[in-house]
Amino acid sequence: TGKYSQDYSQGYGFHFFNMATGQWDEAIAHQLGLPLDLMAPIMHCHDVVGTITEAVALATGLAVGTPVVAGGLDAACCTLGAGVIYEGQTQEQGGQAGGMSIAMKQPLIHPKLILSYHVVPNMWLLQGGSTGGGGTLNWLSRELGHAEKNQAKDQGRNVFEVMSEEAETIAPGSEGVLFLPYMKGERSPLWNSKAKGVYYGLSYDKTRAHMIRSTMEGVGYSLLHNIETAQEVGAVVGKLLSVGGSANSHVWTQLKADITGRDIEVPYSDHSTTLGAAILAGIGVGIYKDFEDAVQKTVQIQRIHKPNPERKAAYLEGYQNYLKLSNLLVDAFW
Repeated sequence: TGKYSQDYSQGYGFHFFNMATGQWDEAIAHQLGLPLDLMAPIMHCHDVVGTITEAVALATGLAVGTPVVAGGLDAACCTLGAGVIYEGQTQEQGGQAGGMSIAMKQPLIHPKLILSYHVVPNMWLLQGGSTGGGGTLNWLSRELGHAEKNQAKDQGRNVFEVMSEEAETIAPGSEGVLFLPYMKGERSPLWNSKAKGVYYGLSYDKTRAHMIRSTMEGVGYSLLHNIETAQEVGAVVGKLLSVGGSANSHVWTQLKADITGRDIEVPYSDHSTTLGAAILAGIGVGIYKDFEDAVQKTVQIQRIHKPNPERKAAYLEGYQNYLKLSNLLVDAFW
């Protein structure tokens, strides 16, 4: 476009962006010696900020004059693409890493979580992130899942389907085996770069199936830890909308529903971030009249997982032990 612009959802990365007003904070900018006339105008994420220039058209093949919308933070676009536009709805991400984004009508601040604007106007997101998401099971498959890989190959199936079936053979709580999914340090709510992944409770009578299920449960406990952290400041957390590779596992998604005690809806789209960006473009050029219209027309739910009350006690004990183990080891990581 040849023009500079700044969208609301990524403003939180600037320490002089006021998260309550959505404007540059003059007082802080002055203390930092930053003249605000150098800063780009702040735009709604669906605002048209300009059009494709001739130079860009030649480089990309896009037509000159094609409208360009501001766009937004990847996590916020993913949250929109999952269908999260109302207060209390929460996007749960199970890609390589894990995370959650809670939609709010008012900004709530927790020092252990991330506050940003949503790409939806007048909405905020309270976000948590873990280094251990779907990548934990991918690592386990790569290092210890040779039998499952061979079985999947012989049967023409996905190895993660086989691993999910193995996990189902173990009772909730994994018979005492715990997993801390801190595979590359840990983000919220620990913020500990020295944290390490841990399996606890292994013995000669435990199997790979125990490790598979405990891996899934550890990621679920991490999700609940972030949710409860958000609730400390009054965040309302309703149903979860699950996206990412781990959402393809019925077993893993059900397990998360059981651990968090919340309904989990799984949209059809495997590309929620891209879909969210496309929705912003569609609203910006008038294809959709508003966010509700866009979500109704683009986000379809393929299945719903409801928490099983019979598993509540087992997971409550498992979660308490998870927190205890994490707290005991927090000063032992190096």
